[in-house]
Amino acid sequence: MGAAVLLGAMVVTTTSCSSGTATPAPAASSHDGSMMSHGAEDHSHTDDGPGPMMDADIMFLQMMIPHHQQAIEMSSLASTNDASPDVQRLAEAIAAAQGPEIEQMKSWLDQAHAPLMMADHHMTMSGMLSSSQMSELAAARGAQFDRLYLEGMIGHHQGALQMAQDEIESGENPDVVAFAKKVVTDQTAEIARMTSMLAA
Repeated sequence: MGAAVLLGAMVVTTTSCSSGTATPAPAASSHDGSMMSHGAEDHSHTDDGPGPMMDADIMFLQMMIPHHQQAIEMSSLASTNDASPDVQRLAEAIAAAQGPEIEQMKSWLDQAHAPLMMADHHMTMSGMLSSSQMSELAAARGAQFDRLYLEGMIGHHQGALQMAQDEIESGENPDVVAFAKKVVTDQTAEIARMTSMLAA
């Protein structure tokens, strides 16, 4: 999903990058089938990690990592594809915010002993650009790049909002839910900014 983002029930195809790291051991299962990083009954947060992780929390992180990775891939093109100064500043801000967020999400999954990728690799993520859309964006220059980037990133952010809202409604880990709420706040503001830039 942005410049301040933390912040899409996933729908799209994608060229999203996987984490590429080795898959950690799967998280332990609670009696109700939910995955937790600690004991099934321990719901307290500690300084050693984010606290217990349930299935919804883990899935959200596993989906949001490649979602963020594609946003960074899209944004990296702005400096080479003759984007306008405004679009370049936006792209730089998005990449600068989402890079550290990726590392935080990976750290949470690692502490939960959960894989960085979903077992169901066929699951699609909302807002992701397809490989053909990414190719079109990579080939665009100047004003055409600006338009495709803004349109693509608006849809990308909207997908992130869907995923974040699902986590807010279904997640149980307070740190991950707080992250999802920040995604909603930050990316909603960025969508408004990009919509204004498109109109201009």
